[in-house]
Amino acid sequence: SHFVGVDIAALPGDVRDGVVQIRSSLNSAVDRLARDLYESDAHFLQELVQNADDNSYHGDVVPSLRLVLCSGADMADYFYTVNNEVGFAEADVRALCDIS
Repeated sequence: SHFVGVDIAALPGDVRDGVVQIRSSLNSAVDRLARDLYESDAHFLQELVQNADDNSYHGDVVPSLRLVLCSGADMADYFYTVNNEVGFAEADVRALCDIS
């Protein structure tokens, strides 16, 4: 039912709190997408560079970022990025899941 049309006041407290949090996050995501989606053709590249800049790196590492676009007659085109950050912690994964 995705809780559409459901009186969430009748739900158990922990479920109700989760539904409220998800609704808030989704509302924020829709607002952000509405503002940012067509901001510029290169916006996603700016985001990738900004994300790399925000990453954590070991003290003895010179931060690097590679943006790779691959294409060929015998394979589908694809794009990927590589950097030498420390890596994700649990808090990072949670932040990625919460667009707000």
